[in-house]
Amino acid sequence: MKATHQQFCKVLLAVMFIAAGAASEALGVTYNVINLTPSGSWSQALAASGGQQGGYGLVGNNRQAFLWSGSAASGVNLHTGPYNESRINGMSGTQQAGFIHQLGSAPYHAYIWSGSAASGADLHPPSGFSASCAMGTNGTKQAGFGGNFMIDTQGNIVITGGGTHALLWNGSPTDYVDLNPSGFYNSVAAGISGTQQVGWGQPTSGSTMRASLWSSTAASYVNLHPSGYYDSFAKGISGTQQVGMGRPTSGSWSHALLWNGSAESFIDLDSAKFYESCANGTNGTQQAGWGTVMVPQYGEVFKRAVVWNGSADSYTILPTGGFYECWANGIDAYGNIVGGATYGTGGTYAVLWQPIPEPATVSLLALGGLAIIRRRRR
Repeated sequence: MKATHQQFCKVLLAVMFIAAGAASEALGVTYNVINLTPSGSWSQALAASGGQQGGYGLVGNNRQAFLWSGSAASGVNLHTGPYNESRINGMSGTQQAGFIHQLGSAPYHAYIWSGSAASGADLHPPSGFSASCAMGTNGTKQAGFGGNFMIDTQGNIVITGGGTHALLWNGSPTDYVDLNPSGFYNSVAAGISGTQQVGWGQPTSGSTMRASLWSSTAASYVNLHPSGYYDSFAKGISGTQQVGMGRPTSGSWSHALLWNGSAESFIDLDSAKFYESCANGTNGTQQAGWGTVMVPQYGEVFKRAVVWNGSADSYTILPTGGFYECWANGIDAYGNIVGGATYGTGGTYAVLWQPIPEPATVSLLALGGLAIIRRRRR
C-alpha cells in the first residue's frame, strides 16, 4: 500500500506539472475564440478583468457600453441617459471606466459603472474642460483626460484645438488631479495600475508624442520615449510593465514596445514577421496587441491579434476564428485576451480569446491534487 501511495503521488504530481506546463505553452498556442457580439455587428471588447470583458455593442444605431462574462448571451448593456452613446475603455475588479456622450452635439463625459446601468456616475469636471474621457481604472481611481478632442468609430483619439490634459480622478467630478507635465501642450493618461498611470504627451517645443509614466502627480512625470524613435505612446500598464508603440526614426512602420519604468528599459517587441505592430495591454507578464502579416494565399497584408511573453521572438499569433482580420486590446491576470475582429464586409465584432486550459483551472487542479495527497498521507 505504501508503494502504491508513493506511485500515486508521483503520477499525480507529474500530471499537475505537465498540466501547468501545458497551460503555460497554451498561453501562446491554444485558445478558444469566442464571439461576444450581442447582436448584429459593430461591437468591440476593449478591456478584461476578473473573468469579465468590457467594451461596446450596437443598440439601434448607437454604440453603447457592454459588459460580458465570457459569452455573447452574458452581455449586459450599461448605457444610461441622457446621452445616446457610451463605451467601456478600462476595468478593474467590479469597476468599469469609459465615457458617455450625445452623437453630434453634447461633449464626451468621463463615466464609471459598477456592473449595471443604474450604478453609473458622471466624472466630468464642473469647469476647466470642455470634454473628458476615462480610459482606465484600478478599482478606486480612474485615469483619462480632458480638453478638446473627438473619438472616432475605431476608438482613436483625435485632439482638436486647445489640446488635452491627462487627468486622475478619485471617483468624483471634483476630486481629480491634473497630470499634464510642465511645458506640455497635450497629454493623455491611457491606463492605470496601482499608483501609476501611463499615456503620452506632447511638449510645447515639439510636434511628436512621447510615451509617459506618472505616479499620481504632474511632478512625477517620467519620459518613456526611447532613443531612436520618432514618436511613442504608452497604452497599457500592469505592475512594473508598460506597453505601447513607437515609430523608429529609420522607418515609417510602428513597433510594439515594452518598458519597465524608464526609457532605457524599453524592449522592441516587433519581429521580422510583422510589417508593423502595437502592444495595447499587459497583465504584468504577457503583452497583447496586434501585428500585420503577409497571408500567402491572399498575397496581402492582414492584421492579426498577437500575444508576447516579454521579447520579440516570444510572440504567438492568435487564431482568427474565421475572421478576416483581428486585433487584441487587453489581457487579464488569467491570460484571457480581448479585442475586435472583422469579416472584411464592414462592421467589427467583440472577441474573447480564452486559453485552454484556463490558468485558473490549472491552479485549481494543482490545489485539488495537493489536497488529495494530504488526505492520503493522513
